[in-house]
Amino acid sequence: MRKFYSSVLALGIGVAACAQFTGFTGVTNAGAPGTTPPTGGIGTVFTLTNETNHFGQAKGVWANAPQSLASNFSVCAVMNFGRFNESGLQANTDAAAAAGKRTGADGIAFVLAQAGTGFNNPNGNGIYVGETGEEIGYGTSYYAGGLPPDGFTARNTIAVEFDTWQNHFPGVDGARDLLDPAADHMAFMRRGSASHGIANGINNTVTPVISLPELETGTPWNVNISWNTTTGLSVDLVNPAAPGTHYTMSTSVADVLAALGAANINTSVNWGFNAGTGLAANEQTVQIVNCVTPCALAVDYSVPSLSCDGSRTIFLGYGPQSITAIANLTGTTFQWFFNGNPIASPGGATFTPTAEGTYYVVATNGACSVSTQGTALQFSVRDIRCGNNKVYVCHKENGVHGNGTIGDNAHTLCVAVSAVPAHLAHGDCLGQCDGDAGRPGTPAATIEEPVAAPQLAVGIYPNPSRGQIQVNLANANPKSQIYIINSRGTVVEKRAAGTGRTLTFDLKKYGVGVYMVKIVTGNSEQISKVIVQD
Repeated sequence: MRKFYSSVLALGIGVAACAQFTGFTGVTNAGAPGTTPPTGGIGTVFTLTNETNHFGQAKGVWANAPQSLASNFSVCAVMNFGRFNESGLQANTDAAAAAGKRTGADGIAFVLAQAGTGFNNPNGNGIYVGETGEEIGYGTSYYAGGLPPDGFTARNTIAVEFDTWQNHFPGVDGARDLLDPAADHMAFMRRGSASHGIANGINNTVTPVISLPELETGTPWNVNISWNTTTGLSVDLVNPAAPGTHYTMSTSVADVLAALGAANINTSVNWGFNAGTGLAANEQTVQIVNCVTPCALAVDYSVPSLSCDGSRTIFLGYGPQSITAIANLTGTTFQWFFNGNPIASPGGATFTPTAEGTYYVVATNGACSVSTQGTALQFSVRDIRCGNNKVYVCHKENGVHGNGTIGDNAHTLCVAVSAVPAHLAHGDCLGQCDGDAGRPGTPAATIEEPVAAPQLAVGIYPNPSRGQIQVNLANANPKSQIYIINSRGTVVEKRAAGTGRTLTFDLKKYGVGVYMVKIVTGNSEQISKVIVQD
């Protein structure tokens, strides 16, 4: 019975842009010295703050075009918060370092703001940057010597802050006390306020703060910020050094619309990343990238397990000669590859190989493109053809290798396709004996095992035998030739059939093992096996 194995591989990482962003523009706080971040597109690394400026920095990079909240979209970025944590002194040799200026501030924020509301941007297009230092470039408070909310100006914004400096010094620096937790953290903040306290009866922290590990590692952090018209705004932050650990938070559609002062999701928003530092500094960068979108595409196909090569081999000359890929998504296209190179034709789901080698398929559906290369679904092709309707088999013996039950050696036979099932039934392998895994022995002289002649009612008994056998030729032609061939392919005895109908052979002198009794009549041949035991 032929056994089939089916391997299913849920493949699924395809790269696709989460939204069609047309470019980005850098902005800076007019009161903060420094160079405006450059303009650029997807993949540009924008430096928002540097390590040497200890007099206040607030810069941002914003998308050039507004985004409607009536559609789902995602923004993905790589953020680097710098190499110095909050406890470090500036490691540079500039004058600020000599003065003991500190490092580790202050963080990066993603901001959504109603388009056309102005803020500090003179163009009135909703692209803005807030104050320096603890305001992280999005907060609008400034201090003229009083306590918060002195100078606070409410704005229709919602920000995702990634805060790296604790501003919580009651009684010491009250004007700068934002009630920050001790750990680096992220939070949804509204109204342009960076304070986690309650101002004028309003709590500006939309949802509970999410504590984070040290962000200022000098290495990138990946963030995916997604807007969904049904579920709201969500954040997924992950350190590539620990890809299995995700820090997530979300807030509802209603919370976002309330923070923006929007009546419904038909509102257009501008979005960008801002950053700030004060007396402490760090180099903080943002790189906006295409999102990596999980694909729900799966590919499946079956390869028969016919022989010693397992369930991932097609044999040219025997068994199924084609393979069909199946995808779980309609409209999927397929490209087949041979030894790593694309095959020009055909490109459909069903593929028929014509040469030995390694094959795999690449399936594509929309933005998803997945490959079976190097997976359990990659398969091999072996050409085992040795003549017209004949194939090679590796005759295995002794039961040490596979299911063979006879002899001690292995040799290659060229047999009729019709004879293959019988060979496979006692453990032979398809193909030549070539030393591959599962194929014992070294290549031997190939024995031609021709197409069987019409049955001559030949009887061999006893079988197995102690050595002496009788061959009943029944209706054989008197001119037929009888050959006795040992397991090494050597003819040890030959006789003509003559007029007798029974011939006796004593094989004990040739040793135990398997022998083939071949009867040749003209162009027809018939082969039977006999086992000689002790």
